[in-house]
Amino acid sequence: MAIELIAEKHANPADPFAAVWLVALVEIFFGPIYGAAIVVVLANRMSGRATEFGHAIRTGVDQWARLFAARLVANFLILLGLFAFIVPGIILAVRYSLIDAVVVLEGASVAESRNRSSALVHGRGMKIFQAGLLLRLLLVGFSNVVARVVIQAGWFDDPMVRAGFDSLINVFAISFAILLFLFYWEAHAEEEEAAALEPFQPAYHEDSPSR
Repeated sequence: MAIELIAEKHANPADPFAAVWLVALVEIFFGPIYGAAIVVVLANRMSGRATEFGHAIRTGVDQWARLFAARLVANFLILLGLFAFIVPGIILAVRYSLIDAVVVLEGASVAESRNRSSALVHGRGMKIFQAGLLLRLLLVGFSNVVARVVIQAGWFDDPMVRAGFDSLINVFAISFAILLFLFYWEAHAEEEEAAALEPFQPAYHEDSPSR
């Protein structure tokens, strides 16, 4: 809401998208903090543990540098892929969709995070794409309906109403982060189950007596 009010106060007629650029800039720099916090809250919830708000935010701050760098590199590669006939960018976006959880919960480095996310996505990439697309379409549809109601009521000129509208959409957008986390949790659980079912292999040393 503060962003919308700032943009309204310092409105530039030559740049009607100033608020959009400002929101994007805030998302780039502060998104890793609340993104990591959401992952921690969800992981603890799935494990049956409660999470204090302060602990979640502190974790987000602690993870900021690594997650910011991992997101930055991944988004740059996705952007390059989009320029290369779009499809490669979509494929990379799906492969790197679990980077947040990988960095926060597994402590993966910037270089490792992309490979690890790709490994977890393997075999469920189409499901992630379809679920993500459906959720985005629902979000766009909901946003359009609410926007039409607000505009027809003549409230959209009020910066407070626009700020409230943006905040409402952002709250619903968290469902996308929840969706990706659930895919991560499922993939990680399947890995652990597969590892538990592997037969025990005793370690042999070169100096062990041969039979």
